[in-house]
Amino acid sequence: MCERKVYKIQYLQNLVGFHLSVNK
Repeated sequence: MCERKVYKIQYLQNLVGFHLSVNK
C-alpha cells in the first residue's frame, strides 16, 4: 500500500549505514 514510505525508509537506512561505514 505505502510503497513510497517503505522506499523512503530504506533510503534513509542506506544513508545512515553509509555514514556509519564512513565514520568507522
